[in-house]
Amino acid sequence: MDSIDNIKSSTNRDLLDKLNVTGQLIIIGNGFDLQCKLKSSYVDFYEDRYKGSIQQKLFEINTGTDLKREFRLLDGNLNIWDYILNGYFEVKNEGNPVKQWSSIEEIIELVINNHVAKDMFDISEEEDTFYFFSDLTEGIWSSDSSTGTPKGKYAKDRDTKTYFSFLESLTHITFTFFPQIKSEIKSENNTYPVKKFFLDELKKFEKNFSNYLIQKYNEASSNPSINYLGNSSELMETLIWTDLQLSENEKLANSILSFNYTTPFHSSNICQSIYCLRNVHGSINKNDSSNGEIIFGIYSENIEKDRKDDEKEEEDRTGFTKTFRTLFLNSNRFETNIFDYPVKIIKVYGHSLDEGDYSYFQSIFDAVDLYNNKAVYIYFYYSTDYDRKNAEQIKYDYFKKVAHLFEEYGTTIDNPYHGRNMLHRLILENRIHIKEISSTQPDATWSKYSDKLIKEHISF
Repeated sequence: MDSIDNIKSSTNRDLLDKLNVTGQLIIIGNGFDLQCKLKSSYVDFYEDRYKGSIQQKLFEINTGTDLKREFRLLDGNLNIWDYILNGYFEVKNEGNPVKQWSSIEEIIELVINNHVAKDMFDISEEEDTFYFFSDLTEGIWSSDSSTGTPKGKYAKDRDTKTYFSFLESLTHITFTFFPQIKSEIKSENNTYPVKKFFLDELKKFEKNFSNYLIQKYNEASSNPSINYLGNSSELMETLIWTDLQLSENEKLANSILSFNYTTPFHSSNICQSIYCLRNVHGSINKNDSSNGEIIFGIYSENIEKDRKDDEKEEEDRTGFTKTFRTLFLNSNRFETNIFDYPVKIIKVYGHSLDEGDYSYFQSIFDAVDLYNNKAVYIYFYYSTDYDRKNAEQIKYDYFKKVAHLFEEYGTTIDNPYHGRNMLHRLILENRIHIKEISSTQPDATWSKYSDKLIKEHISF
């Protein structure tokens, strides 16, 4: 089989189009880096960032403290999103951080969509309707400019006391780090300056994580007992060469769509087998942290327009979306595309398959015409070696996530009948496979669970 370098080196595009090339798309998530022993989970970052009792002290900060001094004593890099995230964990999870990065983005989403009162403090909209940014802006607008203390805004009944205490602290933090904000607000109905402040603070939070990840990347790459680069190359080679049925003269164009912020394959021989590599949400630069850029955020379809919002309000929230912010990651610098060659094999590993990422899968499935194109096969791989005790539950939970992904994708297909039987068709045509990456037995557990999944998740 010809190497990918032979494909890349040719300058005759017409010749390339005539080559017998199979496109393989490999989609990886944070589980890939975790499997390679990189401490890239939010829990890892959380425990490193909030050493000791910082998270509790952070949430206890209130308007009666010297805020700048308190933040400096805790950590000079902390900002308003540290306070919000720790506040969420304190209120919802009894101080325990969530494990998935997608969950952090869900918290960002509830803030941007004005759902703090409802989702974080469980205040029913039927009981009382609150709008986070409007409430916060009004609090700033009515505050004493000399002290930054809100005047009378938060004298609420006991059912909403915690929510407004939280708002009061946020108002004080905003005043402390952005003292000119009141003059920029102009009126209590102008929430744009507050949202811009939150976005600027989010970028700082992202930079802090980027610096953390660079540190862990360098440590894991230089430590022989971790051997991150070796592990990642070995795992990617396994993903590339597992479940291939190519003819002798058939060439393989491997594309990687990574939801991680790392690019370990540039540092190893494995890059010779990769035709195209995309980091969906940006990447770190281990040699120059100022040139790397990563993004957290929400998806454009999750932007909500409530009854108090006008078009300007909706536009303000758009600035937080991944779609909008990805436009600034210099995507035009790429010379190759994951769909330069017909994709016949799709492999997914280490991805949480959370609903926030469904739009990416929808776009890919549409691009390859997954329902009708019988030449396309899709593989979902998982690992259980990190928790052998609960291996069976891990397997079944993952199978359910795959089933739900196709349930949701089915709702986007124009033909409702095709949508309802999408997964069933793939199973019957033997075009979908779910298996443990270390397993040499084809679909050893898929056959065990497929009938049960069909009954639970497929409607006809």
